[in-house]
Amino acid sequence: MTVFVSQRVIHVDEDIWGDDADSFKPSRWIDSDGQIVAPLRGTFLPWSAGPRVCPGMKMAQVEFVATFATLFRSATCEALRGKEETERQATKRLEDLMADSMLRLTMQMKNPNEVKLRWTEDWTFRSGR
Repeated sequence: MTVFVSQRVIHVDEDIWGDDADSFKPSRWIDSDGQIVAPLRGTFLPWSAGPRVCPGMKMAQVEFVATFATLFRSATCEALRGKEETERQATKRLEDLMADSMLRLTMQMKNPNEVKLRWTEDWTFRSGR
């Protein structure tokens, strides 16, 4: 039996994130002093947790914050509306697209036994050439 932690359910839990847990609200990550808010351990799982945590997590976090700080320093982000689509309709369309996402915890090969590898010694590396 395979058991998955539902990241979607954790990430919209009103007991953790408040009444607006299902809303896109970047300000929830910045306190009144402009400092980044760190969520409680186990409440935000984009990189997994425990012994199988993503090895690139810290680098991704730093890059994410730097990118968004640069982008939103003097700009805002808004949904591009279709013809005759209101801002609310565009937002709803994007929310529906996010809700229709699939959870993939880790990449898994369907037929790992078919992978055939041979390890050979790298003589160039060993001889220093």
